[in-house]
Amino acid sequence: MVETYGELNASRNNAILICHALSGDHHAAGYHSATDSKPGWWDSAIGPGKAIDTTKFFVVALNNLAYLYLQQNKLEDALQYAEKAVKQRPDNAAAVDTYAQVLVAKKDYKKAVQQYDAVVNDDMQNEEIYLNYVEALFLDGSNLLAKRKLERREMKSEENIARQAQLKAKYAD
Repeated sequence: MVETYGELNASRNNAILICHALSGDHHAAGYHSATDSKPGWWDSAIGPGKAIDTTKFFVVALNNLAYLYLQQNKLEDALQYAEKAVKQRPDNAAAVDTYAQVLVAKKDYKKAVQQYDAVVNDDMQNEEIYLNYVEALFLDGSNLLAKRKLERREMKSEENIARQAQLKAKYAD
């Protein structure tokens, strides 16, 4: 995933690529949805009038390396980077989510659920990670728990409301 800020000029010479450590995600600045509980991880440095001034620069922020490899279905590379990220930041839900998604892609559902159990709770702000966790529960065979989690949570974003409905339909008895 990628987020961009500012405008690319006609000469195409004002782009800045923001890379980050093995943990985190592509959300570098500002609030982008009603479900964001905090601004991006470089919010104090990216934006109009800030060190990386988005009135002058076109800023591109990429997701972590593990996620990028996961998107390319390079699961061993993704696993390597995801494990490093979780080792560095075991309480970072974004890093754990990427690691768990790699495990899901490798069909290691039990281990994915164990990872999610460490960082996901019913009150967490990030709806996408919450739904990823619920889907991992379904894939691991914990259908009753997954259904309860789907029922007790009201999603706010349209995208996650639709995904919640898809999960309910897909795993209905």
